[in-house]
Amino acid sequence: MNLKTYNTETLPARTAQPGVPSIGLYSRNGIFVFNDAARQHLDLRPGEQVQLLQDEDDPENWYLQVVKSDGFVLREKQSGNYKNLVFASTALVRLVFESVAYEGKSGRVLIGEPIKHGKATLHTLITLKLRNV
Repeated sequence: MNLKTYNTETLPARTAQPGVPSIGLYSRNGIFVFNDAARQHLDLRPGEQVQLLQDEDDPENWYLQVVKSDGFVLREKQSGNYKNLVFASTALVRLVFESVAYEGKSGRVLIGEPIKHGKATLHTLITLKLRNV
């Protein structure tokens, strides 16, 4: 396994930079919003499905996987001049926030490079820099 290190020294302080793949999480309505950079990075389209995976040995570690079935279906939502991809799960937003002891109502996580886990391709969600949106 070839691991890439993500920590406070290797990540930018701001997570909402244009061109940086990220997902906004909103606990009030349970919405996950993929920015345009995330959409391109993951090559996502409306109607595709994703799921999140949590490392039970290290609960702060989360991963995103594009799946063919049983996932959250992505839909397009207009936001100003942008069309974002979204899915909703209030329970899942709260689980992510609780796992990293985040007390905000909304936040943003960066999407890391893909890793292989068996035959599956997983994308690391970098919760270390979870910040208010």
